[in-house]
Amino acid sequence: MTTTTSLRAGDVHVGDELPTLPIPLTRTLIVSTAIASRDYQDVHHDPGLAQERGSKDIFMNILTSDGMVGRYVTGWAGPDALLRSVRIRLGAPNYPGDTMVMTGTVTKQDGTLVEVAGARREQPRRPPGRHGQPGARPVSEQNQLRDAGAIVGIGATEFSKDSGRSEMRLVVEACEAAIADAGLHPSQVDGMVTFTADTNPEIEVARNLGIGELSFFSRIHHGGGAACGTIQQAVLAVNAGVADYVVAYRGFNERSGNRFGAGVQGRPPMATAESAHFAWYAPFGLLTPAQWVAMFAQRYLHEYGGHQRRLRSHRGRGPQARRETIRRRGSTKQPITLEDHQNSRWIVEPLHLLDCCQESDGAQAIVVTTPERAKDLAQPPVVVKAAAQGAGENQDMMTSYYRESITGLPEMASSPASSGTRPG
Repeated sequence: MTTTTSLRAGDVHVGDELPTLPIPLTRTLIVSTAIASRDYQDVHHDPGLAQERGSKDIFMNILTSDGMVGRYVTGWAGPDALLRSVRIRLGAPNYPGDTMVMTGTVTKQDGTLVEVAGARREQPRRPPGRHGQPGARPVSEQNQLRDAGAIVGIGATEFSKDSGRSEMRLVVEACEAAIADAGLHPSQVDGMVTFTADTNPEIEVARNLGIGELSFFSRIHHGGGAACGTIQQAVLAVNAGVADYVVAYRGFNERSGNRFGAGVQGRPPMATAESAHFAWYAPFGLLTPAQWVAMFAQRYLHEYGGHQRRLRSHRGRGPQARRETIRRRGSTKQPITLEDHQNSRWIVEPLHLLDCCQESDGAQAIVVTTPERAKDLAQPPVVVKAAAQGAGENQDMMTSYYRESITGLPEMASSPASSGTRPG
């Protein structure tokens, strides 16, 4: 609610209402604004100490409330407005997950002086995990995507430690293979889906493949855990009729090029929300995915007891465990025994080298269309029964440390798949 023009005294009348402004209150917002206003009281950044002092969680400080009120009024009045004073009557605290809704009414107009009386009210939270509650409607009834799409082609390059070619070439090879596997010509493809981290723009991939025009393209944030999201986007597109054949792809030189496992210490110090997210833990040495995940694993062992071998026992269940061997796919083909795992070097306790995935160069792609079109193609289709995404309350990317418990994944309950229809 920001205007680039300023209101004049004659434009304002007693009884005028300011536009309503809802502000979702995240944990990051509450902590960062407290620090920005140099309020270092622990009740504004430490949930445990806040609870010891009688609060259910951290809460927004007064200086931030003052600032938001001022920003609300000046955003309405315009850049030439001068805020003379702010008076706030304290009420209920602002907690993470609340939504602060600001309203205002002009109560006095005296020449160039305007007085606004406002109110702040909180919107009730949406009940968490509603998809998985008893009596919830099945996912197929909620979003009607069950059986609405089919995977009809798969393509992949080899996985290596040094591909010897560009990431664009890897992606083009994988997409070419997937399209050919489906029995299609590149010109029949009219949609593309990938990840925000991919360095290969859809229009460039389309140009190199000879696809021509695209009627749909989109990107999914995050990495491996978001793979279902790309399939969901493709199914949405073909089901809605905005594309006939959608290619979802991902390719990179993760071993010979930019190694994700090396961490985020090389990120430029830019004033962005993503950089602020990393700023909460990178200065303390939590720089790599292995270090981030190790925090959860260590907490699991602390809460449930046991040794690092306890984690091994969970990883090793099933037929492979009974034979005490795990075969890794990709460039390394030799079997790995559980003893090999225990004897491998530490990466960060309680995780060993063989707990971590390999960094490889390579690319993969799939083709998605409707089941009706799939009947006329080269391969038997794999019908998509469900594809889901979910984000939980107070979730961060691999660093959701600010919850009551960090030994589980509550965001799984927010996924439509939790209602009983599993992704497939």
